[in-house]
Amino acid sequence: MRICGTCSREYEPSSRHKDCPACRGRKQKTPCLGCGKLSHGDYKRCLNCHNKDLGARRRGSNHPRWKGGRRYKNGYIACWTPDRGEVFDHILVMEQVLNRRLCKGENVHHKNGIKDDNRPENLELWVRPQPIGIRASDAVRWALEILTKYGCNPDAIEDGQDADSNSAISTSSQTHSHGDELGSIDGRM
Repeated sequence: MRICGTCSREYEPSSRHKDCPACRGRKQKTPCLGCGKLSHGDYKRCLNCHNKDLGARRRGSNHPRWKGGRRYKNGYIACWTPDRGEVFDHILVMEQVLNRRLCKGENVHHKNGIKDDNRPENLELWVRPQPIGIRASDAVRWALEILTKYGCNPDAIEDGQDADSNSAISTSSQTHSHGDELGSIDGRM
């Protein structure tokens, strides 16, 4: 047994050190430049601050394996955006066309079925309809909400077309791949 030169505790020496392992560990630590917490003396920052700094520097285009922020995901093109993370390209294109973000219940559909053909003329904005089995009065109220939301005058609608021929929004019925009918809003502008 030996007595520690710093704290005067008895310890079992494993080598010729004059201090116990606890005191040797404290002597080797220095304050972190980032947070002030004690860290290993060989480093200027603690591991937590080092990882935060490294993560900020290696994000997005600063990462060594950055390939432009676009990749294929289930046949669709996914893009990395700093504020939203990974978003499908066809959604970003439709949001640019509409000059707003998509609302809840809105989908973007590829007219020709090719998932990576994201030209604005190939994209349609679809709205999910109300569930099956709703009251007729609720269905009418929902339809009027949709028409006013997308800038159509409900009184001017005849045979599924807006009376204003300059309007880019037309309402029609599309059949989804599962066979159920979905209301389609053509988002070309």
